[in-house]
Amino acid sequence: MTSTTNFVKAKLEYMGEDRNFPGAKLWSVEAIHVTTTRNKRKYTESELIAAARSLSFRPLNINHEEAQTLPFPGNTTMFMEYDAMSRSVKGTFRVIDPHVNEMINSNRITTVSIEQLPTAGETCNKVSCEQHGVAFIGLALLEQHLMPGDKDAVIKKEMVSIDDIFVGNLQRECIRCTDELKCNSCKHSEGDACMEKCLKAKKDSGIKINDQAIAICLSECGQSDKQESWRLYKKFEYLKD
Repeated sequence: MTSTTNFVKAKLEYMGEDRNFPGAKLWSVEAIHVTTTRNKRKYTESELIAAARSLSFRPLNINHEEAQTLPFPGNTTMFMEYDAMSRSVKGTFRVIDPHVNEMINSNRITTVSIEQLPTAGETCNKVSCEQHGVAFIGLALLEQHLMPGDKDAVIKKEMVSIDDIFVGNLQRECIRCTDELKCNSCKHSEGDACMEKCLKAKKDSGIKINDQAIAICLSECGQSDKQESWRLYKKFEYLKD
């Protein structure tokens, strides 16, 4: 296994609780940037763009130690993608272990280290080894004593609902409103109703509900917005056979 750590710019930010896993906390993170890390692994923008989503739904561990792998899926990375603004693989991860959450909250853990395989090899010189065909396989949460402190790493304590992660600003207003007519006419509610109707019709006709069926219903319901599509996918994933 080839693993690498971006010590300089990784950031953690508290994003609130995950209501689907009682007691779990969500943390926002910039996991790896376009950079050459301290162990001389070079990550180009093109590689990170191609590899970013492979860091989604990967296991977590402490300090790259197999014996400290956290139980999955309660502890996991969530949706990760390349962010052009920060030039990083960015997203959220979920921790259900209260001890680990306290370690993050008390700054015993302030940064992360990606685990990856350069499936197409690497090109090395005296300065660095450029990674090719990067495939992320996990994420390590690192205790402070294992590395120099990152002066830019920060954990913010503001509470943010999980809906704020998956749903756009216009739809957040609907989720929290008490006006039934207003909620029933908004895009968020329409998408839920369409997906439920589509999946129920497929199930009633004997079609197996799997990732493909959900993807077809997302398309039939006109869901092209990435955040909304992802929210709907996760909401109706429980229907899969």
